[in-house]
Amino acid sequence: MAEKQIRNATVLAILPAREDRLSLSLAFAGSEWILVFTGSLGEGLAVLQSILVGAVLCDIRLPGGRTWRDLINEMRKMEVPPPLIAVDRLADDCAWIEALNLGVYDLVAKPFDSREVLRTVTTACGRQDTRSRLVRKWKQPEARDSKETARAMGASL
Repeated sequence: MAEKQIRNATVLAILPAREDRLSLSLAFAGSEWILVFTGSLGEGLAVLQSILVGAVLCDIRLPGGRTWRDLINEMRKMEVPPPLIAVDRLADDCAWIEALNLGVYDLVAKPFDSREVLRTVTTACGRQDTRSRLVRKWKQPEARDSKETARAMGASL
């Protein structure tokens, strides 16, 4: 599968089960993606605060009674949150519709199908690159306008 070069090729995978981590590692074998694994919501949030990631894969059920809903609520506080891809063994239409309505980028089934998960992550990260560039571009003119206004005001005084 030909992957378009993505600016931020780091994927955070919040997967408590060892077999899911192994399955995802095998799905990404031979790709240029960098996988960072955590097993809980707290660990995942710590990673999100310390490094930039292109996308997040998260099991719908996490330790301590937490879920992907808790993660998406925390990610909403971020300026440009990475796309969240929910992961479930029973990825049916009802779960998919609920996830999309709550802001999840996509829902993928376990065990992982290599082509499906790589395609989903590639498109999610491409979308994230575009969103990040738009946010930066949108903010830059505002900063320039403020400087120009300050200069003009200073010049007239």
